[in-house]
Amino acid sequence: MKATGTAGKVTAVVVFVMGVIGIPQAFGDPPCGEWSAVGEGIGDAGLTLIVFDDGTGEALYAGGAFLEAGGKTVNCIAKWDGSEWTDLNGGVSSEGQPGMLSLAVFNDGTGEALYAGGHFDHAGGVPANNIAKWDGTQWSALGSGIESAPMSLGVFDDGNGPALYAGGHFEHAGGIPAKNIAKWDGQQWSALGEGTDGQANTLTASDADSDLGAALWVGGVFETAGGVSAYNIAKWDGSEWSALGDGVDEDVYGLTVFDDGSGDALYVAGEFTTAGEIDAIGMAKWDGSEWSWIGDLWFEPGEEPGVGYAPIVFDDGAGPALHMAGCFASVGDVEALSIAKWDGSEWWPLDEGIAFEEDPGEVYTAAVWDGWATPAALYVSGDLDAAGGISVDAIAKWIGCGVPRCEQIKRFKVKCKPGKFKVKGIVRSDLAQGTVLRLILDDMDTRVVMINAKGKGKGKWKGVEQGEHEVCINECPDLCKSTTCNP
Repeated sequence: MKATGTAGKVTAVVVFVMGVIGIPQAFGDPPCGEWSAVGEGIGDAGLTLIVFDDGTGEALYAGGAFLEAGGKTVNCIAKWDGSEWTDLNGGVSSEGQPGMLSLAVFNDGTGEALYAGGHFDHAGGVPANNIAKWDGTQWSALGSGIESAPMSLGVFDDGNGPALYAGGHFEHAGGIPAKNIAKWDGQQWSALGEGTDGQANTLTASDADSDLGAALWVGGVFETAGGVSAYNIAKWDGSEWSALGDGVDEDVYGLTVFDDGSGDALYVAGEFTTAGEIDAIGMAKWDGSEWSWIGDLWFEPGEEPGVGYAPIVFDDGAGPALHMAGCFASVGDVEALSIAKWDGSEWWPLDEGIAFEEDPGEVYTAAVWDGWATPAALYVSGDLDAAGGISVDAIAKWIGCGVPRCEQIKRFKVKCKPGKFKVKGIVRSDLAQGTVLRLILDDMDTRVVMINAKGKGKGKWKGVEQGEHEVCINECPDLCKSTTCNP
């Protein structure tokens, strides 16, 4: 199978009929969860998914070449809030065929915003050359932009503070020479040395606390990075490029960092069949010094290699685990249609998996959105019309069996001391440090609360009026408490 078009889509040439080949299933307890549709879907393949909080709460954002979502006109990018799809102020447009290829969340010093890269010359009616910023209410350009569509966006701190990085197939960014990868610091574009000599499809980062050290990892279709031989994958440490051993023999489409219990490692997905000196079909692991095999992706078992697109870490309630999405019929001898879970020793299918017209579907992108009222879910999008045997429209979600975040709130207390006319809302929970929620006073006045290392967060309102007041947790509407402010 060979890539077709700039999005790295793969067209299968072998017809596979589910249930005919009779591949043995894995034994033991399967992953916990179930498939579900995401509203009415998005009509055409999503190429990028991400979770972003625009100030009104977390939501899932999808980008691609689709023009409608949930029956509404959205123009290549849409927001899913858990119940409905909405557009982002008209989305993006172009004289040619517009399309969204990459999304990232980055704070340039003015607050977190959603950054979008693709084929377009306007965003929300604002001139923007293939890359733009959405702050939750309006679009803006990033300087003079990038001369062609960025395939990937990521955030990395090279020691000078976090910055946004864009990879693709281009020669200039912001008018300066930058070969296929560039850095945006919030004000201007800059190059990463000599860049790569071919297309950069995917980016991910590890930080200084990782076993891998602080690095930006870049995968794509190239032979050199910074003038150094680096076959289809390379590392940028903030000042210089280096290779990952002998690299991989063909295109790289997806990267993620995961600790399977033996330390952080980089997991690589693509269309390759070797990594370093080992056979590795569609996916492999790099531990910082050497390559290792984690399984083989097959479209036609033993005959036609499969493709990995989107490695991602998801906790279905049994603990964080690597999940691989792409276009394949099996992982080794385990039947798993286009998505599978790695528990550290063996691969598992996710129910009946992902299909398109009764063949394995092509899953190009995945994202995790932790549930508040429901367990966390793994969202996938691409060319798919069925997930777990149910009908879906280009996007689906695997709902895990974890504890919903609302149920992790153990105590919620609201009080107003006599004579103070100051209301305080206090949350005690098992929520992860850094979790953000919103406390709303009398359906009007909101306080953004961040959970600390002890699972506690609080919001305060001063100068409130005498009488009864109610505080609710925005993300958990059933959690409301009242208090009375007396003289």
